[in-house]
Amino acid sequence: MTGGGAQLELGFSAARGSAVFACPPHRPFLPALAAAILDGALFGGGEPEPHDIPALNVYVPSQAAVTPLKLALLDLSPCGATFLPRIRVLGDADPLDMFAAYAPHMDAGDALALLRDAVDVPKPVGDIERRVHLSAAAMKAARDIHSTRMEFGEQLFSGVTATSAAKIAADIASLIDDAHRERADLAKIDRLDRGHASGGEQISLQILRAVRKAWDAHKKRSRRLDREERRNRLMALEAAFIRASDAPVIVAGSTGSVAATMGLMEALGGRARSAIVLHGLDRALDDASWQAIAEHPEHPQHGLWQLLARLVVCRNEVSELETVRALPAGGDPIRAAFLSEAMRPASTTARWADYVAARKAEGSRDAGATARDVWADVSLCDAPRGTLAPGLTLVEADTSQEEAVVVALILRAALEDEAAHVALVTPDDALTARVRHALAAWGMASELPAAPRHAFALRVAATATSGKPEDFTALLRLGLLEPRSAYLRQRESDLTEADPGADRDRFLRLAELVDLGAARQMWRPASMDGIPAALARAQHAIASGEARHPAMRRIDAEAWDAARLLAGDVLDALSPLTENAADPASDAAPTLPFRRWVAAHDEALARLAAIGLACDAGDDAPSLGDAFGVDAPSLALDINDYAAFFAELARGEPTPAAGSPHPRLSLLSPLDARLLSADVIVLGGLNEGAWPQTPGPSPWLNRQDRAAIGLSPEERRIGQAAHDFASLAAAAPRVVLTRAKKANGSLARPSRWIARITTLARGTGRLAEIETGADWLEMARARRMPATVTPIAPPEPRPPLSARPRRLSVTAIETWFANPYAIYASFILDLKPLRRIGESHDARDKGTLYHAALNRFFEAYPDRVPDDAAARLVACLDRSAEEFGFDLDAAPFWRPRFARFAEWFAATEAQRRDGLRLLKSEVGGKLKLVAEGAAGPFEVTARADRIDLGADGSLRIFDFKTSANAATTSARRGAPQLALEGMLAMEGAFAGLPAGGAPDLCYIIASGGEPPGDIVTLKVPSEEAIAAAKAGLLLRIARFDDEATPYAYEARAIFRDKADNDPYAHLARVKEWSAAADGEDVGAEDGGGDE
Repeated sequence: MTGGGAQLELGFSAARGSAVFACPPHRPFLPALAAAILDGALFGGGEPEPHDIPALNVYVPSQAAVTPLKLALLDLSPCGATFLPRIRVLGDADPLDMFAAYAPHMDAGDALALLRDAVDVPKPVGDIERRVHLSAAAMKAARDIHSTRMEFGEQLFSGVTATSAAKIAADIASLIDDAHRERADLAKIDRLDRGHASGGEQISLQILRAVRKAWDAHKKRSRRLDREERRNRLMALEAAFIRASDAPVIVAGSTGSVAATMGLMEALGGRARSAIVLHGLDRALDDASWQAIAEHPEHPQHGLWQLLARLVVCRNEVSELETVRALPAGGDPIRAAFLSEAMRPASTTARWADYVAARKAEGSRDAGATARDVWADVSLCDAPRGTLAPGLTLVEADTSQEEAVVVALILRAALEDEAAHVALVTPDDALTARVRHALAAWGMASELPAAPRHAFALRVAATATSGKPEDFTALLRLGLLEPRSAYLRQRESDLTEADPGADRDRFLRLAELVDLGAARQMWRPASMDGIPAALARAQHAIASGEARHPAMRRIDAEAWDAARLLAGDVLDALSPLTENAADPASDAAPTLPFRRWVAAHDEALARLAAIGLACDAGDDAPSLGDAFGVDAPSLALDINDYAAFFAELARGEPTPAAGSPHPRLSLLSPLDARLLSADVIVLGGLNEGAWPQTPGPSPWLNRQDRAAIGLSPEERRIGQAAHDFASLAAAAPRVVLTRAKKANGSLARPSRWIARITTLARGTGRLAEIETGADWLEMARARRMPATVTPIAPPEPRPPLSARPRRLSVTAIETWFANPYAIYASFILDLKPLRRIGESHDARDKGTLYHAALNRFFEAYPDRVPDDAAARLVACLDRSAEEFGFDLDAAPFWRPRFARFAEWFAATEAQRRDGLRLLKSEVGGKLKLVAEGAAGPFEVTARADRIDLGADGSLRIFDFKTSANAATTSARRGAPQLALEGMLAMEGAFAGLPAGGAPDLCYIIASGGEPPGDIVTLKVPSEEAIAAAKAGLLLRIARFDDEATPYAYEARAIFRDKADNDPYAHLARVKEWSAAADGEDVGAEDGGGDE
């Protein structure tokens, strides 16, 4: 060691100082680098001894390149084994790693001094903490902005939400990181002159200045740094370590896009045993075009041009990386030259004419090959050398789904070669997920988990915020059951000792009971706090016979008790969050600091875990308080803002990378794919806006302002993406470019790189030599489209006579007239529809309430009309709603409308009761009919809303309708239901009422609109309506007593209202076979009011 001890001898020669090398674009980079290391070609001293290699430090751009480089070194070693160098990732600077790598090769005192400096570098601020504090600063800055045209104390922005602040914080955090990467001075924004800018630009600059100052003050108080800022300091110290030592160093594959990385490479200047190896340097581009790259930040070589300029190295001074070792197959130099020409700077594309002329002349000498010869019979055979771009295929699918299937087929076919390595590279996560899904169908990949990170915590926050019963049941389904949960422990006799699967099944069953008994019933509570009471109401409905759905009747009382216990436990567990929700008596919700909300959220999760509900994060996952518990007192939120803010923060959390689906298959992003190669590479999602992602206008700094503070233009990102694309497209033996013509439901433009490739190829007249992947597209479409399509016929079930119903209500008989298939599904298959979860209260609920209220009124006042009849009728509605467990606040217009109807009813009821001897409501009746040739008697049942018996023995039957449209529609089509009730009345089938002549048939409309009430009579005399309904019913009974008569699906025009709301249409697969025009009758005309 200099200055104090013996120099550590190194096997690497110091005959040559630092040098810059480049691997040809068509050659696999990491194997070529490994070969150069083993050959000793980088330092000019011959092949090193294996024990000298550990002294070498190799820097690569990403962690994804570390393992492939190690494998390449092992593969190229003579005996398949060797010592490995220190392979480190640029930017992952660790003080102890730096000391261990360089201290043996430098003065000990200098090494210890640098180590102390590195250890003293402040710790970084966490990403969540930064976003929280930036959000608080953004909200404060927005509140503090004032205008000269405003009154004193008036705020320009009075309602900046926490979610908006979080998005602003994310943008500003990205800008701060960009400034650190490029070593730009963000403090210069305080000196920017925007006197002539628009008002919006001035406001955004004021917010940016305030947030930056607040953030700098927070870092100073906490004595910490931004992560990128800390990396800059550590990399500067690492560069100092390199300058002070004589350890061999190689920096490979970096474009120097990060200023700290550029500084580390500059530290190699003039230093012995040092080398820089460039990736994808274009040496084929002419000198004039190379110089023009300086003005084109979107060009793939722009980063390398800047790097060489900073290193003061001319392109022709860069040496080509050579080796005598056998390397894996790479790309084709003809294709690399074609891609170089296609990607040339826009200002020099006039030189395309020379290239086009040369390629046309070449094409006239060599007929080349047809497109079919490139990948004949969808195999991966070698492409002819005479083609324009050997080994290149361009596939343009119709849709994103088709593109994914094409990619999956190509990957699968390539993997048939047991020695082939295959990769899909795309920035489109949706495409990667679709490809993985397609591969999973062949057992070649596993599906990604559907739930995002923190999904359970997000659901807890959303449930506590909304308080909706449907969100509550979703929470129950999402959580994982811990074995031996609290509420199950109370039923020890039902549990086995070690059967968590059985516990899970029982838990899901109880969750389904909560869903069934509380979220899908008329008494569905307005908030989840009413779920235990709703479950108790469900038990009462079953015990009283009111609940007629089979699913309800099959559940015993013990199961309902367990479900109610579970619901209560979960509500108690959510109380740390819900107790701070808005008070129903007040419009304002209490606000708490963000950290207190996180603590309450964490406590709720702990309580849920204690009763058996937990997320799948694993035992080693940090608690919510550890991950999100940031102390920001100025960030005061109510529960709604907290839930939205937490969701925004959770979405910004990095997602763990999915594992490789196959040992020889990689699904990579362009960043992870840098420096890598494979036998077949698919570059997918090549649409403009996806790859490359087109930068939009910055809301904070325009182009001039970015230049003023030292930031590069936004187009530089496109140049980096272009470098990734061009390098990957040139380096593999087989490259497939894919895109979808339509993405997200709209037409998509091809990537600018695809447009350049096709334009240049078309100009040469040899576009046909680029394979289009027609065979792959044909195979993908064949997977989607069956060879033959056989349309299904409408269902015509013919159950045996013993299974056909012999007893129907008049309501069901009207459904029978409208659509026999509904009777088959409901009464023979015993399939009863459930309400949709979260479904709003509909006309059924309204009719049930109104009928119950009127029946209650008639039972209380059968022989007189009280003076305050309207008020008493509304009181009956309130009592009926309470009895049903129905919250009238959930349907706020129903009660006022019923009150208007009650006024009309009170004013007209005395007239209807004039000459009345008896009034009966909700009166039941039944009648047995025998049709000609029938198999036996058929019983008709009914429950009439109201029957009036006059002093002269005449009858009037009233049916209540809550909609004028429903009443007029029923009257128009002959009202089978009301007419059949008249038939029962004529036969004396209603209890307590004598037989007689044809009764009057009327509808009472209780709409509460304008008019608030009305009476509608049938369009035909009641005698004719009753006779027609009876004849139609007898005919239908006789027809369906024949087992050859099917319960066919019918959609008759006069029953259009029933067809539009048919719950069994999906069961009958109507949309698959129905081609009838709207309004056309399908089926027989043998029943109903028109017969």
